[in-house]
Amino acid sequence: MLDLVIRNGKLVDGLGGKARRGDLGVRDGKVVEMGKVRSSAEVIVDATDRIICPGFIDLHSHTDYTVVVNPRAESMVRQGVTTAVIGNCGHTPYPVAESRKKELEEVIFGFVPSVPITWKDLKGYLDRVRKQGVAMNIAALVGLSSVRTAVIGLQKREAGERELRAMRKLVGQAMAQGAFGVSTGLEYLPGMYASTDEIIELCREARRYEGAFHATHLRNRAEGFLDSTREAIEICEKSGVPTQISHHVPRFPSEDKGKAGLALIDRARKRGLDITCDTFPLAQQKFLRQYAWGSTTLSGLLPTWAFEGGANRLRKRLRDPKERSKLRNSDRTQARLAMAGQWDRVMLEYAENSPAWVGKTFAQISKEEGIDPWDAVFDVLLREKRFYIPMMASAAYSMESGTSVLSYPNSSVISDGLALAPYGALSDLNFQAIQSYGYIPLLFQKYVREEALLTLEEAVRKCTSLPAKRLGISDRGVLREGAWADVVVFDQNKITCTATFKEPRQFPKGIDYVFVNGEAVVNRGRQGDALPGKTLIARAA
Repeated sequence: MLDLVIRNGKLVDGLGGKARRGDLGVRDGKVVEMGKVRSSAEVIVDATDRIICPGFIDLHSHTDYTVVVNPRAESMVRQGVTTAVIGNCGHTPYPVAESRKKELEEVIFGFVPSVPITWKDLKGYLDRVRKQGVAMNIAALVGLSSVRTAVIGLQKREAGERELRAMRKLVGQAMAQGAFGVSTGLEYLPGMYASTDEIIELCREARRYEGAFHATHLRNRAEGFLDSTREAIEICEKSGVPTQISHHVPRFPSEDKGKAGLALIDRARKRGLDITCDTFPLAQQKFLRQYAWGSTTLSGLLPTWAFEGGANRLRKRLRDPKERSKLRNSDRTQARLAMAGQWDRVMLEYAENSPAWVGKTFAQISKEEGIDPWDAVFDVLLREKRFYIPMMASAAYSMESGTSVLSYPNSSVISDGLALAPYGALSDLNFQAIQSYGYIPLLFQKYVREEALLTLEEAVRKCTSLPAKRLGISDRGVLREGAWADVVVFDQNKITCTATFKEPRQFPKGIDYVFVNGEAVVNRGRQGDALPGKTLIARAA
């Protein structure tokens, strides 16, 4: 007797193999039979005219904190995500130095003040997640920005030798506790202050642990996109650590450099370097159709010097008219559109205390309110308790470069989002709106069904076995006997992303069942209360 049989569907193995009709049998959380399954089972699911594929692995999520707040991980699980890799872009809610906890909280994506940090390191964080349960599997990286914060804080300066030793120790501790690798966010505070040599040294520490890799948010995805790609390749070559270049799509004014960036990766791979990349499915608006929109923090428009001295000093600068005039001259790559005066391509995506402006471009806000767009940005930031809360979306990507990266054989498909929910403590949190609620359905709806950029099988591979390979795990991201039964059943003709920038909190259509470790978390399109996810440990025996 099996625990579960899924019958009469189209099996897509996750490895790129052609879909074939068949059944799937599950016992004790693992796949035990495939093909024609004649055994009886306690639960039988009819998957006629449906796709049966491995659960999706989100290689680049920022759901570190939100799964602590709400372990049901609804916006991800409802998309079919069964494993999320946390700790990207250099920011993790660990390690924690008590004296610098407030600084750490300032830079954690998705931090919810009502849920305090009660752990000190990765082990403590994973223990917390394991104790309360979680709906999907979690695999962790350790963020080098958080490591830097614990040792140096948010100061703009090079690390001294003693501080570098302390950071190496923290990286080694996290790796020994089960981290799959390290991450950097070189456009963000305080990662922007880290030198290439500092990153190489910390990656060398990670290299001591089998299978470790470095996921990097490049230092400059604007005019410095190609040089920043070269920096990532240099770090890979000198440290010996495999590298994952995160969301590798160039931004304004380098929108046309996507293929050139991929060529740099290909040349490095031919030299024997283990370098891959990822990207999220590109979302468009009804206007400016030639561009794709991406999200980041609104404070990313401010110059790097604005953050010196911490949050209180920044607030004083934002209130001072003379300082405001200086803040308009930003050196940040996220500010290139604003500096070019293209405010019609910069939209306020989320702000707790400026709800009337959410969903509007700063060109619209400026016209309606009769204020300068920069003043509107400063006013939004001043109304918030934390500068990482307000989010902006910018039409900084070209569709041509974006689709070239999306179709690149060595690119995984990611969310770059959070596990959110339209209720409770997360109901007002908005980050990467469309990706957080619908990156998977957007991929299959737009880029498989409507535009045929990818085949069904290739799209599944990019969300399953390819990210699993980067993680170094062989028993997830694939349908085969002996693998964990992380399984999604969906209708390829109906799978649809319903989330929009204006109305993001909408779950997708067309995903019928999601199983995590053999247990249903989504049943006939509805999510229950099951929390069968595991905290995955790298190099576990």
